Amino acid sequence: MKGSVRRRKRSDGTVAYQSQVFAGFDPKTGKRRFLTGTATSERAAHQLLHDLVKQVREGKVVARSDATLNDLITEWLVKAGPAGDGTRLTYKGYINKHIKNDIGKKRLGSLRVEHLDLWYVRLRDNGLAPASIRKAHNIVRAALRQGVRWGWVAMNVAQHSSPPKVPKPVIVTPTPKAVGKMMRKVAELDAPFQVYLRLASVTGARPGEMCALQWRDLNEVRGELAISRRIIRTENNLRIEDLTKTGKTRTIPLDKATLDVLREFRVEREKLAAEFGHQLADETFVFSDEPDGSKFWRPDSTSRKFRKFREHGLLEKAPLYGLRHQAATTMIDGGVDPKTVSERLGNSVSTVLTTYIRARTEADRA
Repeated sequence: MKGSVRRRKRSDGTVAYQSQVFAGFDPKTGKRRFLTGTATSERAAHQLLHDLVKQVREGKVVARSDATLNDLITEWLVKAGPAGDGTRLTYKGYINKHIKNDIGKKRLGSLRVEHLDLWYVRLRDNGLAPASIRKAHNIVRAALRQGVRWGWVAMNVAQHSSPPKVPKPVIVTPTPKAVGKMMRKVAELDAPFQVYLRLASVTGARPGEMCALQWRDLNEVRGELAISRRIIRTENNLRIEDLTKTGKTRTIPLDKATLDVLREFRVEREKLAAEFGHQLADETFVFSDEPDGSKFWRPDSTSRKFRKFREHGLLEKAPLYGLRHQAATTMIDGGVDPKTVSERLGNSVSTVLTTYIRARTEADRA
């Protein structure tokens, strides 16, 4: 924290000491801001300097402009917010519903920790779940962190607030036996979706990655499947993102039975394309409602379809994402090391250890 003490001689011959601390930049004018004070002795001036520094660190600096938290969040979202379009879209929803017309109106210079704590209470009283309150808090905290770097505020007061604690949820994880039962029933009603379920259960790929699969991603000679793109939601529509969620591509070995299912599925898709006068190109999507495979399945549509069929496997309330957890826990229960599991799922080893191992079943009983 920058600060100084200067000795100044008054017109009447007496001496005064001026303490001054840098308090960031005015967000509207861009000018430097300072807190100043005067003392009659050098010792008192240094004590005053200490107090001024404390005020700046605690965020007790009155802004010279009318910049609000909304102003900062708007700038942050444009210039330094999350990179993913889907995440930005989610953030905008939280901002519009829970921040913009409430805590967002607060002037940055007068924003205190207690204001945030009272905001959490209002959100809770309005029926918002702790996890959602925490997400809204994270948006404000990230914007204020950037505000400190830009000099809009001297301190990130959100770091000292008390949002509700949220226990990490355990996703309902179906057993391979239950998934197999569901797939056998689905095969009678929706054969393409049965292929989707099998591949998702074997690879542990995310729904967005599954829907983005193209026939060129399958290497039948090596028996491998490449995961190199995903479907993401934007403000206007869905689009293909060349990188996966973690920014990595990965190649997953497949078992012989799954490879056979995919070969048979491709033959069926090629016959369907030929009936409509098309040829199934390598760049077309594996899962598509179009005869030529030109359009991908929507991830949200596959989730709805899964909910429709899951009763056939006695999967209770397991979400489609539960198939990913099923793949992970099955590998872990089978003795596969966390590093291999992480490479297959496209997660870090720490995520495997903290997320998927918590859902272990057979290994725990053993």
